[in-house]
Amino acid sequence: MNDEIIDKQRININNIDNNFPEIKSSDRIVIFSPHPDDDVIANFGLTISAMKKNAAVKIVYMTNGDGRPKSYLDDYLKLNNITNFKGNIGEIRHAEALNGLHILGLNDNDCIFLGYPDSAMKNLFLDNWDYDNLFKNKNLPNSYDHSPYTFSFEKKAPYCGMNVVKNLNQILNDFKPNIILTPDPTDDHGDHWATNAFVQYVTVEKGYNKSMYHFLIHKEGLPIICAYCPCEDVIIPLNISVFDAKWMKLPLSDDDKQLKRKAINSHESQIYEIEERNYLESFIRINEYFTVYPKIKIQKIPNYSLKHGMPKSSFKNVVFKPDDLKNIYDPLEKLLQRDLDSIGLIIDNQSLYSIVKSNKNTDDYHYIFHLYLYDGKKYKKLDIDVKDDNARYISNTSDNIIYPQKLEVQHENDMIGVKIPLNIIKGTKNILIAVDIQYSLDYSMNTTPLRVFEINIKLIF
Repeated sequence: MNDEIIDKQRININNIDNNFPEIKSSDRIVIFSPHPDDDVIANFGLTISAMKKNAAVKIVYMTNGDGRPKSYLDDYLKLNNITNFKGNIGEIRHAEALNGLHILGLNDNDCIFLGYPDSAMKNLFLDNWDYDNLFKNKNLPNSYDHSPYTFSFEKKAPYCGMNVVKNLNQILNDFKPNIILTPDPTDDHGDHWATNAFVQYVTVEKGYNKSMYHFLIHKEGLPIICAYCPCEDVIIPLNISVFDAKWMKLPLSDDDKQLKRKAINSHESQIYEIEERNYLESFIRINEYFTVYPKIKIQKIPNYSLKHGMPKSSFKNVVFKPDDLKNIYDPLEKLLQRDLDSIGLIIDNQSLYSIVKSNKNTDDYHYIFHLYLYDGKKYKKLDIDVKDDNARYISNTSDNIIYPQKLEVQHENDMIGVKIPLNIIKGTKNILIAVDIQYSLDYSMNTTPLRVFEINIKLIF
């Protein structure tokens, strides 16, 4: 994609003509919110629209936002002259979330608190998947390996990915939504990334084919101005204009914006510092924005090689130009943010190619390919570590598969491709993929969006 096309997209994306579809009284809407407050920050207008039409709404809080250090809680309690409080920040944020929902006209039964650990959802999806490998970090305020909250959807829910999937399946089975809201796959916050990943995992497994929309909160340049500007519109960050998402806007009336501000301010523990208040109130604008991402159909090219270039069946990652980096001060972060350009899957007569295109020397890092292969009944997980043109299987969950065939790596200029024998993916209908860049295998520096690919089995096998 050349610079002229990118520049045109940057212009067009901030003049979005697509309005969010009108909510109907028959709609059943589930909003997956990584933390208390994300729902009102990004989905307030949608929720208000649903309430006006008497549509059913369910808010699912993945975590209780209990990742703040104890010193933060102590400062908040002292500032508000709250004494003899024996709980933690997660319990305060639970109460604040309910207050925010009441402002919208929802009641306590319209929300679910799953109680998973704040700042660790990505761990549950990528690493702590199994019941015999629960997440626990004594350095976090929530140092449990299970939910300690009495109000959790599942009492003492174990902290592992399998249990998150179980909970989400039950919620979707019980509520039967026709509209799902989940964080944008490009969101830079690990909990938002993982919330989207879990929802994609479960909806592919369930064959969900109704509406799904995404909301973006954490991205470099969003918002450009951290201040209360209710008469201004959101400016979509230029560095995500190359994505293949369809953008939609939902206008907010003056009354809606006033009520949204009241709902945001109900999260008192998150706004007692002026910088935090300015940041959250900067999301009160004349529109809220949502994205829809297509499932990518895997292309087939007989006798493919990397010399053909990136396939059409690929997606872009964040690409910074030099001017975009002026507000990033960490040299290592600059280096990594520029690295992953695009990720693709393509099939030839013998192999599935998993490809990453990089803007830098690809020999410097580990590239971890995370592939989730779904055959219509169950998932198989394929994790591949590529370094110095060598590939090896990684097995850290019970779903990981390891085959005796050696994986071949191709390297052509700025592209790396792993050739996966077709017998490994036989019967696969969908592949979910993300690529992780690491300097060492215990420290992830950057993870691409998790995207869903479709395979035409008749065409390939």
